[in-house]
Amino acid sequence: PNAAPPSTTVAARPSRNAQLDFVYPLMLEGSYQGDISIRIAPDGTISIPLDRVLELIASKFQPSVSDVIRAHAVDGRLAPFADPAGVRLEFDDALQELHLSVPAALRRTEDISLAGETPGVSDIRLERAAPFSAYLNYDVTQTWDNDPLGQSGREALQGVVETGIRLFGDSGAVLESRGLYQEGADHQFSRGETLLVYDDVKRMVSVELGDVRMSTSTFQSAPPIGGLLIERTFSLQPTRNYRPAGSHAIVIDRRTAVDVYVNGAEMRRLDLQPGRYDLRDFPFVDGANNVTLELEDDLGQHNTIDLSTYFDNELLAPGVSEFSYAFGAPATTEAEGITYDSNVFVYSMYHRLGITPTLTLGVNAQGRDSASLYGGEALWASPIGTIGLDYAHSRNPAAGEGDGFAGPDFVKAGEIFLQLAALKPFQEGFLAATYHDASGYFGDG
Repeated sequence: PNAAPPSTTVAARPSRNAQLDFVYPLMLEGSYQGDISIRIAPDGTISIPLDRVLELIASKFQPSVSDVIRAHAVDGRLAPFADPAGVRLEFDDALQELHLSVPAALRRTEDISLAGETPGVSDIRLERAAPFSAYLNYDVTQTWDNDPLGQSGREALQGVVETGIRLFGDSGAVLESRGLYQEGADHQFSRGETLLVYDDVKRMVSVELGDVRMSTSTFQSAPPIGGLLIERTFSLQPTRNYRPAGSHAIVIDRRTAVDVYVNGAEMRRLDLQPGRYDLRDFPFVDGANNVTLELEDDLGQHNTIDLSTYFDNELLAPGVSEFSYAFGAPATTEAEGITYDSNVFVYSMYHRLGITPTLTLGVNAQGRDSASLYGGEALWASPIGTIGLDYAHSRNPAAGEGDGFAGPDFVKAGEIFLQLAALKPFQEGFLAATYHDASGYFGDG
């Protein structure tokens, strides 16, 4: 049955020849939104300013709700109404309040993060770097050996000096260097690693020039080089989450308490008003994750939502990239210090990109003169588990080309996997087991 139309008049009042304005609160599902000046005519009919209503509630709903309310306005003012879309505006004369009702499905989605806060992190105040700063560290080691059966006495004196200088504050760069001392050596003083570093904190990118160490992916190696390194450094923004947050949308029709459980542990209790919510930043662990939402509304009705997903810490959030590009000459540490082979060119790179919350793809390449290694990778958190695929192809004139998937080792591994699958080692229903079931079976023999 259709709801009765809202009252458009207030209770009988003393007759007046002029319209009167009164200030009343606007309530939305029992929640105070603000005050509105309502005009009352001599016959008891009331009118409400459209602009003030939209000012108080427009940001909470989808644009279509404002369109519905505007459709009931005449000359910029509203009378109480009940729209077929479920939007209802009425005056409660007993409570002296103006009430607005809007279906939960028409509300704007509110994001709720379930990520726990690290104690004290929100209180940290980051100091800006001074226009000029420097440091100097040194370490001196002197050893005496007393060996009745061998040689005793003082050993050679050793020392290390490390220094660094920052220029131009936060927007500047840092020059770091290291020196070594070895008493009695042919070259008593030698230079260690020297590096010029610039960090773009906003973009989380580090640029290094000098004695750099390459970051690697899958089958790559990381020899020291003298050259240039450009890479994504997530630690420049330590509080930012660059992994898939995990999210689930829910619509609440009545005031509801929501208990969030992840792998059996209660992570959060939420008291939600009617509306649309996107729960995100679930604290997932590597492997299987069982998420349960226990809902109880203000009438005592219970509902349970079970969510199961797989997660891997190497996954990237959609649109987030991780990369490293390095170029230079091989570096070798010798007695006289670091030397470089300027006749050899070395390069190394990888680039990974989050495609979806469950899929991350990447490519990589590395080379030295005419020898090269290149490949790709894929990581997928599938409904039955996390699946990773790494492919590499190498070429070296001295050793020939690699066979990739056609290589005998890879083929043999595939044959053994097919033999395992033919044994059907998974008991019936195991792939649908919950986190608790899987954990209970683990180690039972």
